[in-house]
Amino acid sequence: GGVALQRLDQRLLAERVRYTLSPEQIEAEAPAGGELRYWDASRILFARHVTLWPAEDRGELENVRFWLPEGHLSGTSGTVTRLDARRDRLEQVSLSSCPETRRDWELRARRIDLDHERGRGVARDTWLSFKGMPLFYSPWLDFPLDDRRASGFLYPTLGVSSQRGFEVAVPWYWNIAPERDATFTLRPMSKRGIMLQGEYRELWRTGRGQVNLDWLPHDNERDDDHRYLLNAVADSRLGDWNGSLAVRRASDRDFMRDFSLDTWGSITDYLESHARLSRGFGNWNLLLNAQQWQTLTYNVTEAGRPYRRLPQIRLTGGETLGPLRLALDSEAVRFSHEFEPKPQGERYALQPALSLPVEDGWYSITPRLAYDVVDYQLEDESFDRTTPIASIDTRLFFDRYGKTLHQQLEPRLYYLYVPYRDQDAIPLFDSGLATPSLSRLFTPNRFTGRDRLGDANALSYALTWRALDAREGYERASLAIGQRYRFSDERVTLYGGPGADDGAGEVMGEMGIGFNRAWRMRLTAATDSSLEKLTQTYAQLAYRGPDQRLLNLHYAKHEDDPGLPDLEQVGLSFAWPVSQRWRLLGSVVQDLEGESVIQALAGVEYDSCCWRLRIGARQYVVDDPDPEVIERDTAVLIQLELKGLGGLGQSADTQFERDILGYSSFQP
Repeated sequence: GGVALQRLDQRLLAERVRYTLSPEQIEAEAPAGGELRYWDASRILFARHVTLWPAEDRGELENVRFWLPEGHLSGTSGTVTRLDARRDRLEQVSLSSCPETRRDWELRARRIDLDHERGRGVARDTWLSFKGMPLFYSPWLDFPLDDRRASGFLYPTLGVSSQRGFEVAVPWYWNIAPERDATFTLRPMSKRGIMLQGEYRELWRTGRGQVNLDWLPHDNERDDDHRYLLNAVADSRLGDWNGSLAVRRASDRDFMRDFSLDTWGSITDYLESHARLSRGFGNWNLLLNAQQWQTLTYNVTEAGRPYRRLPQIRLTGGETLGPLRLALDSEAVRFSHEFEPKPQGERYALQPALSLPVEDGWYSITPRLAYDVVDYQLEDESFDRTTPIASIDTRLFFDRYGKTLHQQLEPRLYYLYVPYRDQDAIPLFDSGLATPSLSRLFTPNRFTGRDRLGDANALSYALTWRALDAREGYERASLAIGQRYRFSDERVTLYGGPGADDGAGEVMGEMGIGFNRAWRMRLTAATDSSLEKLTQTYAQLAYRGPDQRLLNLHYAKHEDDPGLPDLEQVGLSFAWPVSQRWRLLGSVVQDLEGESVIQALAGVEYDSCCWRLRIGARQYVVDDPDPEVIERDTAVLIQLELKGLGGLGQSADTQFERDILGYSSFQP
């Protein structure tokens, strides 16, 4: 029949047990070819022999097979010593998260100490093998037993890049306190040298902060010393105020191109730094801001770099006075620039507005009057501009309910009047021409910023139709078309050239079709004022199928559009399972104007019960000081994730998420 013993959460099942009263000891041995079983809350053990000392909460088991539920790990050990209720010591260990019948990966160690209280394991004299092939040896290895944080070495990352050569990053994680941690990384690169990277993070009751520093003492390729990238950010609540601080700085323009934050990280043209305080007062908001940028791209001249705001004060808000709504947008800014010939000085802006919304379930009418006042106090001269703005926005809402479709129809009319003011002498601190879109037809200014206020005597009109599936609620189809009719010529421009003529202007259109829940198409287009040429076209076809199948096709073209650079591109991205375990991944963006590939990614992903493999290769265009030169970076990546031990290799899924719209990690 056998014997069953239980003490608190400990249980022992054996054929025969010897119990000694003084000193208290329990000893059991399995019959030939059999095993006895011992388990508690943290471990399940099958052994040939066991000795327990209940009073001391200790035990020793020989010839053991074990299962650790916390980390989904199992293995064998010559000896397992229970040091106390939460600590074990294993000798001559083999460990894996794979099934016993197929150990695809395996960790072998002379000794492993398990601390269930901390949720960590420490292995000594360790070999890690995959498919029978040794991957690496470590005299000391720290690994997790659960999801809790703990100090120790993390798994190294590997990569190959044409910019940096072969590289490996070895991170060490320091769990300083529950609210603070740091990671220090040694990153040798065969072409560049050894980079040191650090990250510090902290949470406090009213906010959070983070500091990242990448430092290369000497670059072998450039013969430069002390190249670095700094990113320090903090956000906190300071009493009734919200504070934000960001300091971002690179040693040179090429740092992010040469050493992006990971091998395949994105590259930005500007690094923004700011110090900001904001506070709300009921319906009002006050902003105090100081802001500047470091330009990294070679495509911008020194004169074309952004202005610094040192400082900026802005007050916005509104009040309801019976049926009337009062709004105010006010600002005071000092603009400065590193290029001394550029205009510099203060800009003061004030725009009060009064509106009278009239709304019902099927219509809304909103007349609005505003008065825009802007004053410039520059170093050598001053300007001012005062302009009234009048508009009326009218919308109708119609619904039709059927058995299969719920249809919505929304006509809209928007009249805008802004008298002409000569603004050619006013500098451009932060203004530009807004990107054309259907929604921009219903805004009071065709420019961004405050340095230009477009004159207008125009009527914008649009019609939007939607059809929703009456049963499932998804949008089966939508269509929107709009246009602006100018009753007089537009005279205000960015640089003093001719503006748009009177008459009917460009047409904006948007269309979407949901063929079913899997297939969807979207199209946006804009014509020029003659209606003879498309200046803006974007088309996308997307598929989201079962088993995480996804496909994206897109086409984009901008031509002779004053708000956008000329381009013509076509792109394809996909993630497609070819079996229960394998999935193909890829993306490509082709520049049809320059007849060249802007970026391309090809990869494959395999997922088993105990490991995941991603292999990918990516090529992309990087910025070059010579605009005639097209420079490319090529990177190859292999990421092996051993479930139960964490990842070995770079975060490929992060890059796949950037390049493949809708991608998520494969879960068979």
